[in-house]
Amino acid sequence: MAKWKYALTSVSETSKTAATRFGWENKVPLLGRVIPRGESAQKNMPVFRSILNLNAPNLLLVNARPLSGEAGVMLHLREVEGQSAIVDMDRLLRETKMKAAYRVNVLGGHKEAISDILEVKAFGTQFVLLKK
Repeated sequence: MAKWKYALTSVSETSKTAATRFGWENKVPLLGRVIPRGESAQKNMPVFRSILNLNAPNLLLVNARPLSGEAGVMLHLREVEGQSAIVDMDRLLRETKMKAAYRVNVLGGHKEAISDILEVKAFGTQFVLLKK
């Protein structure tokens, strides 16, 4: 027998994007990764900041994980509003301090270099590898 669940919220935004994000965040939360602190010659306190700003409100980051055998991270992106989303890859590479971006399949294979922008079609899914 299927189990039915619901959640109430008091946010004022009622767009499809806000509803989709609320649902994903409550049903399938983005898993946090704990990275142990490394030894450094500098004794500065760590800096806490977001390292990934897609600048596309209708684009949902479903998953971000290191790709085995690659020095980088694979992003699973999904468009949720029914309108194409554009990501400025040059800006994203600068902000994340990565060297290159590739369009890949779900397994991280079949690399195709992304030059300056990435377009995610309406309700589409893209897998992107950001390499150091």
